[in-house]
Amino acid sequence: MPERKTKRIKKLRKSYILKDFLIDCTKNSMYYGALVRSPSSFGKITNIGITSLPEGYYLYTARDIPGENVIHTLDTDTQIFCTEEVHYAGEPVGILVGPDIQKVRKLASEIQLTFDISTIENVAKNLSRIYKRPFLELPGYVTDKDSAIADIVDDLNILPSLDSLPAPTEKSSYTAPEQITKVIESITPHRTESAVLAKREIRTGFFENVRDEKETDSFFKNADFYVSDVWTNREKSPIWIETSGALSYMEGSTLNVLSTTQWPAHLQKTLSNALNIDENRIEIRKTLSQSKNFNGTWRTTTLAVQSALAAVLSDHPVKLLLTRKEQELFNAPGISVTITQRSAVDKEGHIKAMQVFIEGDAGYTNPFAKEIADRLSIACANFYCPENLYICTTIKNSPNPPTSISLETIDSGAFFAVENHLNHIAHLTGIHPDELRFINMNNEKSIFKYKNIKYEEAVKAVVQASDFSRKYATFRLTTHYDGLQNGRIFTSLPKRGIAMTCAYEGAYFYGTTLSVSEQKMEVTLELDGSVTINSPIPSDSIAEIWKKIVSENLQIDVSNITITADENSSQFDENSLPESLSSNVSLMTTLLKRCCGEIQKKRFLNPLPITAKKSPTPAMKRQWNREKFSGYPFYSTSFGTAIVEVEIHPYTYKQKINGIWIAIDCGEILSFKAAENTVKLSIRQELEHLTEDDSISCDMIKIYFIQSSNPPCQLGSLIHNLIPAAFASATSQAISEVISEVPCTDEQIFTLLEKQRQLDATLEYKESAEAGELTETENKAEEQEENAGNQAQTEEQQ
Repeated sequence: MPERKTKRIKKLRKSYILKDFLIDCTKNSMYYGALVRSPSSFGKITNIGITSLPEGYYLYTARDIPGENVIHTLDTDTQIFCTEEVHYAGEPVGILVGPDIQKVRKLASEIQLTFDISTIENVAKNLSRIYKRPFLELPGYVTDKDSAIADIVDDLNILPSLDSLPAPTEKSSYTAPEQITKVIESITPHRTESAVLAKREIRTGFFENVRDEKETDSFFKNADFYVSDVWTNREKSPIWIETSGALSYMEGSTLNVLSTTQWPAHLQKTLSNALNIDENRIEIRKTLSQSKNFNGTWRTTTLAVQSALAAVLSDHPVKLLLTRKEQELFNAPGISVTITQRSAVDKEGHIKAMQVFIEGDAGYTNPFAKEIADRLSIACANFYCPENLYICTTIKNSPNPPTSISLETIDSGAFFAVENHLNHIAHLTGIHPDELRFINMNNEKSIFKYKNIKYEEAVKAVVQASDFSRKYATFRLTTHYDGLQNGRIFTSLPKRGIAMTCAYEGAYFYGTTLSVSEQKMEVTLELDGSVTINSPIPSDSIAEIWKKIVSENLQIDVSNITITADENSSQFDENSLPESLSSNVSLMTTLLKRCCGEIQKKRFLNPLPITAKKSPTPAMKRQWNREKFSGYPFYSTSFGTAIVEVEIHPYTYKQKINGIWIAIDCGEILSFKAAENTVKLSIRQELEHLTEDDSISCDMIKIYFIQSSNPPCQLGSLIHNLIPAAFASATSQAISEVISEVPCTDEQIFTLLEKQRQLDATLEYKESAEAGELTETENKAEEQEENAGNQAQTEEQQ
């Protein structure tokens, strides 16, 4: 037994959590690092130009890496430092280190990169501004002065410096800007189209057999209601407590790396391959992070390896921290998604058919593209999966920085689209949003199934608490144009809108396309009567809940229960996924209860220690049909519905949220206080991302939990899936214009309201003109009638 504990402690030393943020961590004689980045989005680098560096400052590039200049992430390979071909603007080509952080960043920004002449388009504009003539010379191997390349060089050399000459005119004798562009375009390499990284296509009902676009268009346009929308998911960068980075240093023969990594196994393996250091000589210390998802799932590995390389070569501790501009440009959360959606709806509100096209920009690359495509496809159907459904999700690359996966944002773009689309249908059909959802939710023919979700109880709870039905009808009336007599009612008062959304958060995706080791829970009743839980380390609140469960089931004092991670934990398995993907509170809690049940049965029949190990059963996974892409997608699903009431000031155009009502079915609630605090914190964080100019506030937030005996479910991203769509739909109702993306801006609201005022003025003028013509006609008729009457009276008197 002592031997086993020794082995566990030794393994645990490879990764442990610090109680400090990276920015607060320092070491004696520490150097600072700054990345040297490519200014171009494509091209071939031939040289990194630097004459000399001050004493104590060093530049390291790919040629200095002792091992592989490659990071293997699932089935995707990326470079630690770019060597020749550039893939996106800002791609790192080296790291410069030294004792002064300001000087390091200044020197890094001054390093010049030389590109091959075949990609001169990337630098020609800058050359025409800052270099003296001639700025290009023919290579020595070019002997034919009449060749095409010689002509190009001559054309470029006669271009003027754009900063040294006045603005061109039609009679200017020097080369005009359009001529510069023409020369540049003549030598620009042909850009290839974006490559498809992942694609998911779903066809049911009518779409299984019909592929003709004309027939499909006819089907939609002949419906009672034809609704078509385009939605954009644009994540607003969070307010960073600190930027991404790493601190690396050697301690004897051991490499120590401090990082916010959520994937220690991936980082450990990559460090070993790049630096030719045995994994047992690498210790990873995890620093605090404001969120699991903000810093990216795999991009932190690149930063840590770059920092570690500089530390090993310079023989100094090296801290690499991105600037806030770098963080915003190169480590943004999630991917950009555009969703085009249309539906055919009958008079009763049944969605007869839905067609959805989802396009995601993954940047240069994204190792999780398949997972993202599948999750977006499922979420876009939500609970309204009609009989006739077509979804096509395509994730492509682009010359933008690489993206990552974020569980807090992976589904949100789809929910934003489908919920706004449902509210648009409700507006056009005149059916209340809650009634429309009830009509379309209970669909037995849906290809995606969910267990025992109490959506009716949740929707009715928030509708009643918020007085939704009355407010929705009233706000719709006050924003409705009622002709010349009434105009747009109450135009000088604040504009109000209210909207409802529904969404889920799925836990343990059965259809994952990733190669993942099994989720495992191991519980041991030790010789001394204590209990050890071996699993991925949970959060503090979940750890308390787990200890309480074990205490109640095995009658063990909480102080005698410990949670650790051993060699069997997925945290240290080289094939494991990031904690944000592999860690699953709902599933792991269920496995913990099953372990406790097994130990209780053996407790008085077997000698101590007693160990119980549990993992998902094959029967669980068979609930999802991988080939048909149908069935139960998740082990557990939490459901939420939200109502948001928005008010817009008629003169300042500032937005205000008057109230937020949320009802949640998250199965068995292990701690009401922890669940409520989680939801409230998520709401507060979400309010910071709804508007571009200022964070928006709300003083009235009501949360309702629906009683349920289902297994406990996760709540992490549920609020992010609900609030943006509800806010956008409520704002749309208030201003009578569709808000197709968030965050909103004051300028956007002003532009849309001005559009409404111009429309109102046009309608009033038209109706006034029509009314004037009608009045004139009526006056003439009355005059003629009066004249006829007077004439008849005169004749009678005569």
